[in-house]
Amino acid sequence: DGSHNAHGMRATVESLRALFPGETFVFLVSIMADKDADEMFRLLLPLAKGFVTVTAPSPRAIPAAELAAQIEALGGRAEPAGSIPAAVARVCALAGRGPAAALGTLYFSGEVREAVADLAKN
Repeated sequence: DGSHNAHGMRATVESLRALFPGETFVFLVSIMADKDADEMFRLLLPLAKGFVTVTAPSPRAIPAAELAAQIEALGGRAEPAGSIPAAVARVCALAGRGPAAALGTLYFSGEVREAVADLAKN
């Protein structure tokens, strides 16, 4: 379901733990302002190597810099990106050969898939 709320994020975390035991991830996240972002980040933090945040194309989206600050306030490492393609490139660079995942609002999923496809072409 895109892990766009705390319930979905809880299910995603359980799945990631089952499918990738012991792994840590670089997460690309964008979240809408009406969601409990702090709870979502608390669920992800134990699995996170780091976060890249981006503002989804919606007026309801929490700005990337604000998301990064929320993550850091909870003890995580995060950096905002200025666009979805830049965020995807940065996540790939940070993850190297390790796992990465894009989570949060469904509003950015199409652009994330396009950016991944474009990056794979180059």
